[in-house]
Amino acid sequence: MSRYGWNHQQIRQALLAKAWGTPCHFCGAPMLPHQALDLDHHVDGNGYRGITHAACNRADGARRGNAARSTGYPPPRF
Repeated sequence: MSRYGWNHQQIRQALLAKAWGTPCHFCGAPMLPHQALDLDHHVDGNGYRGITHAACNRADGARRGNAARSTGYPPPRF
């Protein structure tokens, strides 16, 4: 089952309208209608942390993946 399937898209769509103008939990900058936004999963993949800038969310995932590959241990959980 995909983490980005129908349920994910429905939740994202419902939260998106309320996200405009609120701060991204990664960078603190406001999220604006012309920006790409993601629905961010909790680190363990269970549930969601909320809407974030797509670039911030994906950079966080890359940091975690790189940390796991370089150390051989799971990346830190925030």
